[in-house]
Amino acid sequence: MKTVFITGATRGIGRELVKQLTALDYRVFGSGRDEALLEELKAETGCLGAVADLSDPAQVVGLYAQAKEALGQVDILINNAGLNHRKAPVSEIELDDWELQYAVNLRAPMLLSREALKEMASRKAGHIINVVSTIEKPRSPTIPPTVR
Repeated sequence: MKTVFITGATRGIGRELVKQLTALDYRVFGSGRDEALLEELKAETGCLGAVADLSDPAQVVGLYAQAKEALGQVDILINNAGLNHRKAPVSEIELDDWELQYAVNLRAPMLLSREALKEMASRKAGHIINVVSTIEKPRSPTIPPTVR
């Protein structure tokens, strides 16, 4: 039986992935920030899982270890968690907002992929899927008139 570890499993695409994969008899370990939603998902689907703060590198690495222990091995890693709590032009983004988004959207998937690759490389098997989404439709840049 194939095993899957999915981040961002409590809402949206991640939640639907858990439902569909467990219905296909995959063993799934899901993670999310909302403990109540995760417990509801576990009861509904039979998946395993844990709550973690993906902005904390130690929790990210620890979460992978929990998933590996619970599943035996991770055959498929789906990096689905992401956030953009403040949709604003770059010129208005505060450093704290940027650092949180970097931590969850870039550093956490890299750390999880690193941990998965250690395990998958020795087996010469496995898959890593990174789910990304657009924040909003692209805007044309505003170019100021040339001053002569």
